[in-house]
Amino acid sequence: MASVPMAELQALSRMDDYDRMLAMDRVARQYGVSVANLEKQVSALSSGGTVQEMPANDDLYVPSKTYSEPSPQPAGAPTYLENANKFRMKYDPSEESVSKQSQVNQAILCPHCSVPLGIPATRPIKVMCPSCMQESTFYN
Repeated sequence: MASVPMAELQALSRMDDYDRMLAMDRVARQYGVSVANLEKQVSALSSGGTVQEMPANDDLYVPSKTYSEPSPQPAGAPTYLENANKFRMKYDPSEESVSKQSQVNQAILCPHCSVPLGIPATRPIKVMCPSCMQESTFYN
């Protein structure tokens, strides 16, 4: 566990509450200490006391991820969307169009303009985007 430099602790003690909260999160991740431990060190410094090395229970500290990183997709792979049924657009009221719309069970983003497109599971499929009029072929 790396100790937090005195200059960082002094800078934290001079900040207002919101900026301190953001900076504490950054410093805690940077030096591998918990935010609670960092708060104790800053409060000890601001109360005029000396900053002591806190117990080594931070050795097991692992910062949690608050978001999930998207998995990398191969080049040319379509971006699939959840809830394909909410993207069923009615562009053409003809019978042929209605029968095609009933086959839609997936939704992807147009690779050119990022408009949601409803498509069937058939592959390969050639799709003409009604928004940008670009044609794309999807193989997976």
